[in-house]
Amino acid sequence: MNLYTKSTWVYLIIAGILEIMWPITLKYSDNFTKFIPTIATIVISIGSYFFFSLSIRHLPVGIGYTILVSIGITGLLIVDILLFGKQINSWLLIYTSLIIVGIVGLQCCANSVRS
Repeated sequence: MNLYTKSTWVYLIIAGILEIMWPITLKYSDNFTKFIPTIATIVISIGSYFFFSLSIRHLPVGIGYTILVSIGITGLLIVDILLFGKQINSWLLIYTSLIIVGIVGLQCCANSVRS
């Protein structure tokens, strides 16, 4: 089984982008009191799970989920910095770099793992 099919990674990246988006819409839903952001949160969350489910057809679920969550964490951190003015410090950069190194490491070893 070839774990490096293009569609597997495309689906996982789409799921990761949606994983970044739903917490943002959740923030704007104001505890589910605003209709449009609430609907957006629900639809985007379902989309994230849908594309993740497509990606784990050929990828072990543990590796796939780790990559998905790592994309979400790193992406949300970038959004926090760029859109919401979160302050950057050296520890934040160090630990975010470790997450990114972990993602690359998982992608490199994913082909040798059997599901």
